[in-house]
Amino acid sequence: MARISNPNGDPVTKKPLAGGVALVTGASRGIGRAIANRLALLGASVSICGRDRAALEDSAQEVAKTGVAVHFQLPTS
Repeated sequence: MARISNPNGDPVTKKPLAGGVALVTGASRGIGRAIANRLALLGASVSICGRDRAALEDSAQEVAKTGVAVHFQLPTS
């Protein structure tokens, strides 16, 4: 059986979500952070939220490196 080398194509050259906006909750770490980065690589502007300010700011900086607009917000109490 042939191996699948890149099933989703190259996200750097293909931007299927360009012009779209994504909201990712829990994006300060783990799966939420990975999802936010992948959506940004696919071209979507990303809005992220989480509970840890330092971790959320780190995530926002990482997402911003992809060149898309990013907004982050901590929940208000």
